[in-house]
Amino acid sequence: MDRVDYFRAVADETTTRFLSVEPQHTPISLTGNLDGIARVIQGGESGPVARSTALSLDQFNQRRARAFDVAWARQLREECRREKVAYFLKQFGSAPVENNRPMKLDKHGGD
Repeated sequence: MDRVDYFRAVADETTTRFLSVEPQHTPISLTGNLDGIARVIQGGESGPVARSTALSLDQFNQRRARAFDVAWARQLREECRREKVAYFLKQFGSAPVENNRPMKLDKHGGD
C-alpha cells in the first residue's frame, strides 16, 4: 500500500481529499492513483535557501532552492486532466527550469 492509498483510507466518503505535491524536486507520476482525490496542488521549492537538516551554517547559507522542471507541471496537469481531477500550480518556486535551462522570470520570480 502506498501513501496515497493510506490517505484514501482516512475518514469517510464525505471527506474531500487533495494531494499537495510541494515542494517537488523530482519527477513523479500519479497516473492511475487519483481515484477518490478531488484536487492536486503542485509547486516548486521557494525561497533563496532550501530547508535542510544536517548542514553546517556555511553550507546552509550557500544552498539555493532545488530546481523545479516545468515539464513536471505539464505532465501532472495532463494526468489530472485525463482523470478529471482539479489541478492547481501554486508556484514554480525560486529555481524553475525548462529544457535543462534556468527560466528568466520577473523580479517576483516563480514564488
